[in-house]
Amino acid sequence: MVDRPDSLLTATTVRRVTSPRSGFVGPIATRRLGQLVVALGGGRTSLKDPIDLAVGLVLEVGPGSRVERGQVLAQVHASDVGAGDAAAAVVLDALSLSEEPSRSDPYPLILERVGSPGEEGSGAGLMGPELDSGLAQGL
Repeated sequence: MVDRPDSLLTATTVRRVTSPRSGFVGPIATRRLGQLVVALGGGRTSLKDPIDLAVGLVLEVGPGSRVERGQVLAQVHASDVGAGDAAAAVVLDALSLSEEPSRSDPYPLILERVGSPGEEGSGAGLMGPELDSGLAQGL
């Protein structure tokens, strides 16, 4: 939360990046987007580099999102129109769109299940008898 949003720095240019077609968002080249923010001035490549606190990137969608043609995918906050336009092209290249949703989630929320309290491989016994018995009782 920000008590005084009017005190925040604002970019000279805010460029909305819209979807060229309808479909589903696939994997996102996040490293490329991070490098883009650095190129805009929002990060450093060396300790002596200044940081422009007004520039950056706001992603409005994530992997698996259904998007319509013309929907805003991201907002680029840049220091000038040329930088904003160039950054918009990079954003579009970093986001992959497909006609069908991906059958396998490239970023699963749960990687694997270890087990329930009391089951082999559950980690039971690692927290001491008081906590382990509380876990077994559903605390």
